[in-house]
Amino acid sequence: MSRKSEKAVYEIGQIYMSGMNEQMSRHFETVIKLRFDQVSGIVSVVSADNNDKEKLYEELVYRAQVRNFDYLALCSTEGDFQTLCGQSIQPLNPEPFVEALVRGEQRVALGSDPAGNLVVLFGVDATAYPMQDGSMSTGLIAAVPLEYITDFLSLEDEE
Repeated sequence: MSRKSEKAVYEIGQIYMSGMNEQMSRHFETVIKLRFDQVSGIVSVVSADNNDKEKLYEELVYRAQVRNFDYLALCSTEGDFQTLCGQSIQPLNPEPFVEALVRGEQRVALGSDPAGNLVVLFGVDATAYPMQDGSMSTGLIAAVPLEYITDFLSLEDEE
């Protein structure tokens, strides 16, 4: 009887943990999708038809800040980042990130700022924005500190 009870408790624990993993995974996917939707929303509401670059950049920054992004940058096809707000950011593995943007894909990646703080980058297709050097962007990158994601998912919670 003792072994059967032990086995039942183990099986219940397995079922519970499996359900928790599934729930955590869905929660993570939802958070990432929400943030991608927010970055895509910036691109959809900020027209590149504005001939005044500074006004265009101000509008992009404003839209990013109301969505609580701490960093915003344009990315060229060569992988050069033009920071619009926050500190300069760079993906930890830039080649696949930039290649995905050039192909018009969305991409999430880990990056860092000059102080070495880890950030989560959300890159979306944005080929219509002019960059300071006269070239056109291939993507818009918004980022939040990694702590935002861990706090949102309560990954540091001891329970």
